[in-house]
Amino acid sequence: DTPVAADGGVVTKQMPLWKAWTPYALLAALLVLTRVWTPLTDFLTSTLVLKWTNILGTGLDNDFALLYLPGAVFVFVHLITIPLHGMNGRQIKDSWVETAENVIPAVIALLFAVATVQIMIQSGKAADIDSMLVILSDATANVAGGVYPFFASLVGAFGAFLAGSNTVSDILFGTFQYNVAENLAVSRTILVGAQAVGGAIGNLIAIHNVVAALAVVGLVGQEGRVIRLELLPLTYYAGMTGILTMLFVYVIFPTVF
Repeated sequence: DTPVAADGGVVTKQMPLWKAWTPYALLAALLVLTRVWTPLTDFLTSTLVLKWTNILGTGLDNDFALLYLPGAVFVFVHLITIPLHGMNGRQIKDSWVETAENVIPAVIALLFAVATVQIMIQSGKAADIDSMLVILSDATANVAGGVYPFFASLVGAFGAFLAGSNTVSDILFGTFQYNVAENLAVSRTILVGAQAVGGAIGNLIAIHNVVAALAVVGLVGQEGRVIRLELLPLTYYAGMTGILTMLFVYVIFPTVF
């Protein structure tokens, strides 16, 4: 029976602090260990590996280790949390339902964003021709000319907007920036550096980050408004980065390649 206070209110038992924080500590520890402890990393990357060969007859191959995915750590900690917090069947069901309602919109957005990234990265490989990125870099160098370094960080930000992370933005547009730098005969190091800075700036409007954050606080559907507001600081940061990139390329470090 649920205990009732003298004033008619329900008495709730407060969970010990150590028990409340244990899942968070375990999650952080496992995320680090799975990436830095070589024996554990080798085990996870060699167990339950899904592979695809000759995808759709293109000659492209891909694979990923299920246990090495960050999501596997979250699932494991979730399973540990159930007995740790003494959750009953109804509580488990309610937590799964709430999680699904928050995650599904983010999954849909990520599905198309990640697909776009992979298409641009893999395009041209099957037919042994230039990829979208190479063609784009050539066209951009021809159109923008010597002022392109000012816009290099914006390209990185656009990549983060599409892909949802600085890392994927660098993978997507790193080659693009390098090729543009070669076509313009300017510093490849500085332009690729501007790409990395732009990717970090782009996290402000990254679809993945915005959708995930709003899903957590229950504001799904407000993504457009949030992204519009974030464009103001993004413009400021990208503009300052563009000015510095121009100075580095043409004035301070013109011989660095």
